[in-house]
Amino acid sequence: MTTYPSDIQIPNGYVHLWQSYLQAQGVQPQQLELSDSLQQYVQHVLSLPIDGQSSCQVFITLLEQTRQQLNTAYLVFELARFIRPEHFGVLGYMASRSNSVAEALQYIAQFSRQMFAAEHFPLRRVHFAHAPQTALYQYQKFYGCEVLFDQPDYQLVLSIDSLQLQPQQPDPTLIGILKKQAEEAMAAKPLLEGLDQKLRHLIADYLRLQQQAPKLDELAVELCMSSRTLQRQLSELGTSFKQLLDMERIKRCELLLSQKLSLTEIASQLGYSDQSALARAYKAHCGQTLTERRRVLRQQQTTNKKRLNSRLEN
Repeated sequence: MTTYPSDIQIPNGYVHLWQSYLQAQGVQPQQLELSDSLQQYVQHVLSLPIDGQSSCQVFITLLEQTRQQLNTAYLVFELARFIRPEHFGVLGYMASRSNSVAEALQYIAQFSRQMFAAEHFPLRRVHFAHAPQTALYQYQKFYGCEVLFDQPDYQLVLSIDSLQLQPQQPDPTLIGILKKQAEEAMAAKPLLEGLDQKLRHLIADYLRLQQQAPKLDELAVELCMSSRTLQRQLSELGTSFKQLLDMERIKRCELLLSQKLSLTEIASQLGYSDQSALARAYKAHCGQTLTERRRVLRQQQTTNKKRLNSRLEN
């Protein structure tokens, strides 16, 4: 099985959610024309417990290829119709069994670094740090409130009164068990995640959200240490900030090449001075030019779409 580079980890339930959606459309995962490595990875994740962890970046790639092959512009909204609490792992159970919305939000803030849509209580406004991927009214229809993009951070804005709403299935006993399990998992996480992995996560988030390259000083603050200490500890691990930054830039470049962005826009989002600088870095790392790689990706997308349409018609 192919091992993907480490990045942000999400519950395996997201991939199970993807599978539930495909089955509802009468499509088996094997019918999609995914690369061999991606197909193997997906099958491996689906064979694991739903509360395990898998790659967020691979899941994003999986969604993008699914959207293209099924020609579904609003895939994320369609997936949302099949969401169940278990798809979000322990946190989903905790939120769905809490005594109030306020308690559910407290657990989310305590145990999760990610924001996901909470559709069972009234929202006044939703803020996203990224740009919209489709028409604004689709987001407003889904959330039932005002939705703003390109904001400084992600936010759910609720009224104070709504925090006292009672969910349908509170379960104090289960909450106690799950809270203990979540606390133990959080306590063990720092032991499993090294400094270089943490830094790569921060760099990947920065490139995705800020659309520019971070500086060492900025990430040192995030890690609660001085720049000198961070450099020294990375040196002890046999790596450097520049090496980790270059790796994450190349990884994100692969994703951006499959989108409708010019090479100049990609270079800007990755913090390169110009397109030529990006081209040199990419070829040195991958042995292939940007134009060649983009041509291959587009050919793969076209071929996969034709094959899938042919299979669905038969």
